[in-house]
Amino acid sequence: MARSIGLLLMILLVPTAILGKGSLFLFIDVPSFLIVVGGTVGALLFSFGSGFGTALRALFRASVDKHTLQTGIEFYDRAKTYLIAWGVIGFFLGMVLMLANLTDPDSLGPGLAVSLITVFYGLIFGYGLCMPITCLLQGRLDRLEQPNQNN
Repeated sequence: MARSIGLLLMILLVPTAILGKGSLFLFIDVPSFLIVVGGTVGALLFSFGSGFGTALRALFRASVDKHTLQTGIEFYDRAKTYLIAWGVIGFFLGMVLMLANLTDPDSLGPGLAVSLITVFYGLIFGYGLCMPITCLLQGRLDRLEQPNQNN
């Protein structure tokens, strides 16, 4: 029950706060999303390979073994790192786009938006999604290992 309430709070409170100050659509930027998520998926595929399926099983199956949970924890922890890193990389890409067009004041806003939204996406997905998943899987692993400590 507490997990459901926590998930609901994360999903509902941020958009509600944003809508009080402006439009939710201000925070949707396809190039920023592609930089952060595409870069992260590419990095995970490169560094993790076949561990993708194991990590998804760790998250979506109720009963998994210790190795699957450990793989899932490592995967989502690494995903958090990559998401934040690609957010920062996207920030610099947006800054380069913005600074390359300093003579055109109309192009400064979109470049700055890409810079800031990529960092926003990296932080939201990294800390708001991957970190709670890592904690959830770690809790499941701790509960799985608990009976073994009593023997």
